[in-house]
Amino acid sequence: MKLQCRYFDSLACRSCSGLGQDVEVWRENQFFALKKLLDFDVWLKPEWSSTVFGSRTKAKFSVAGSLSDPIIGRSTKDGSVVDLRQCQLHDPKIVGLTSELISIIKEYSLLPYDIQTKKGELKHIILQVGDDDSFMIRFVLRSKEAVSRLEKFARIAGPKFKVITANIQPEHSAVLEGEEEIVLSNNRFLPVSIGNQSLLLGPKSFVQTNLEIAGKLYQSASKWLDQTEGRFLDLFCGVGGFAAHLTKPSREVVGVELSSEAIESASTAITDASFIAMDAWEYVASSSPFDVVVVNPPRRGLGEDICQRLNQLAPNKILYSSCNPLTLKRDLENLNYDVEKIQAFEMFPMTEHWEVLCLLTLNRE
Repeated sequence: MKLQCRYFDSLACRSCSGLGQDVEVWRENQFFALKKLLDFDVWLKPEWSSTVFGSRTKAKFSVAGSLSDPIIGRSTKDGSVVDLRQCQLHDPKIVGLTSELISIIKEYSLLPYDIQTKKGELKHIILQVGDDDSFMIRFVLRSKEAVSRLEKFARIAGPKFKVITANIQPEHSAVLEGEEEIVLSNNRFLPVSIGNQSLLLGPKSFVQTNLEIAGKLYQSASKWLDQTEGRFLDLFCGVGGFAAHLTKPSREVVGVELSSEAIESASTAITDASFIAMDAWEYVASSSPFDVVVVNPPRRGLGEDICQRLNQLAPNKILYSSCNPLTLKRDLENLNYDVEKIQAFEMFPMTEHWEVLCLLTLNRE
């Protein structure tokens, strides 16, 4: 079965590199390449997304055009923006909202930023779907000039837009967002159900865009460690996805994450674990031993220093969730652990990207 996308066919967007090929053949070839890179004989069956289209619950729209005819879509290499309002990867609720976004831009005079003239205000709109068909909407602005108008929008927006913020990004660069975030709504956190848990997302919180597969990832972690007790460390814990699925009365669960916003989200949503805002290396450098360490690092992986420190701490098990198989392979070579089981998760259908979950057992030889 081949999937059709008018943006892909017209070369307007080629992000989904597997489009144009048979879905099952593409999946088989990508999984074969992954197993060739990570050559272990304990692979489990992959978790595939139940739908290729409609799987992404977060959208990052670039904004261009004029006030009378705004464009929202994807930035190209030359700085122009291609209209991608009907991108089928997005959750249908996002696609259904795009016409309203155009109306909001016009009604509240959010002049699209022009990369050539360096004039205008609105650079990006970032959307996240939450529970009960609610949204977090973030307006990325060049300055605070439009904030007062967005405050008016926030006062009448209604419950659909549960969290509304203005992010100030004054630099003339390709950076998506700035440091300053102004919360315009009464709510600061968006409830999002993943797996069998409800988490809270702040404006800058990271969460997987495919919530269905994220839930399966967390549930695999819970199942694999179901019979394991003791002290659990969730390193790079984010808003607490793994921690929420691993808490039990017989366990002590500690989550560590650099982002104070993410730690506030996790602490508010998950009361039977403790969370610390701290750099991962600084924490493990002085940490006492744990029975299980869960790691979910960014694409750069753990690195040699953290791997060697984990070898010194010698937890019985390490659960490693990776979004980059290349750095996962490097880290596995630096860890004194055996791969007990490994599973691939199709987080981004029809692309070359995987989420890989490994359960590692201490090599005592």
